[in-house]
Amino acid sequence: SSTPAVSAPSPGPGAQASIVPASVVAVVATEVTPVSVAEVPLRPLLAETPKVPQRFPKLDELSVTELQYLQANSLAMDDWILELDQVKSLAARVREVREETKSLADVILKQEPEIQQASQRQHIALEALAGQRQTVEALASERTELLQKRSPARLAATLAVRSSL
Repeated sequence: SSTPAVSAPSPGPGAQASIVPASVVAVVATEVTPVSVAEVPLRPLLAETPKVPQRFPKLDELSVTELQYLQANSLAMDDWILELDQVKSLAARVREVREETKSLADVILKQEPEIQQASQRQHIALEALAGQRQTVEALASERTELLQKRSPARLAATLAVRSSL
């Protein structure tokens, strides 16, 4: 069975048009269908670190004894800081960013095998195309030689030699 051929567009004046089997064109034209990233909501990242507030209103609510305890005990200070609303909102944002990053990484990992398969198909198609190109170039060279042998000037010279015999 013969594979239908598709004419490739001419690369320019003086260049030979090549004939490529449709099966090669079909393999090269196969597209990778990307997994939609629409399900991964992306928000702009923080452009800068949040500024340290000038005042901590929650400190005003603490007694002198509690303040002295926080000053003497860094772990208690860390715990108190982690309970602040601003810190909780930033920690929540960090969790969201991690989840968004994980979701995006999952999408990319799901696409990887399909992209590798498409790359392999393209490599196979390019090898087939290179083989076809060599065949077409050899045929074009033969055609050029035949046309030169049958050129009007050469035929005239051959006929002139034969007529003089």
